[in-house]
Amino acid sequence: MLIKLAIEIESLSVSYEEESSTLPLTARLSLGDQLLLTGGNASGKTTLLRGLHSILAGAPLPGGTLAVSGLVRVFQEGELVLSFPPAIDSITSNRPKFSALLKRDSTPPVHLSLTALENVRLAAASLAVGADRNDSGYLDLVGLAPRLAHQKAAVMSGGERAKLALAAILASGRPILLIDEPLVGLDASSRESVLMTLAHLRSDKRVTTIIADQLETPYSGEGSKIHHCAFLSKERSNE
Repeated sequence: MLIKLAIEIESLSVSYEEESSTLPLTARLSLGDQLLLTGGNASGKTTLLRGLHSILAGAPLPGGTLAVSGLVRVFQEGELVLSFPPAIDSITSNRPKFSALLKRDSTPPVHLSLTALENVRLAAASLAVGADRNDSGYLDLVGLAPRLAHQKAAVMSGGERAKLALAAILASGRPILLIDEPLVGLDASSRESVLMTLAHLRSDKRVTTIIADQLETPYSGEGSKIHHCAFLSKERSNE
């Protein structure tokens, strides 16, 4: 049985040494929703993702010179289970972790010498996920099982490796996935494959996904359309 999860974000921004900040983000999302953060270079997409991850999973902010402001609330079954503020440095390490972050450099990494299933098991073990998880089920969710479950990542295409990285963060068991530029460096066929996987996650309604990408167009086509979009460029406002 799937939990009912909702996340409310109000005027979330990340400041750089008190001199400048990302444009504020406001959004209300439920389980299965996908939000696209888009804008040009230096618009703050990646920084905003990492600031949100610091709230949702207690992850440290990079560099130690960034500060997060705004309001974030997470509800499960209608009950408030996380609220920000308080300040990030006052949050205890044993609180629930709601998000997993997939960075541009594929972190968690895809190990080329391991099979797809071994990669997922390693990622889950590194995140201390319980032994009752369904590792092959994550591969099935991104379209890699059973055909590629026992194939080494070294012989996979770029799109297949990108989907394997998605399966690895799904193995975290966390209900909110934060994904930074999943289409970078992929050819047209691989991009389409990843977009189809994201569309499947949207219809499956197991996770809420927030994606940062410079490009809006690939996510606006029929069958791959993301209904929630926030523009971080100064020329356009959030929608």
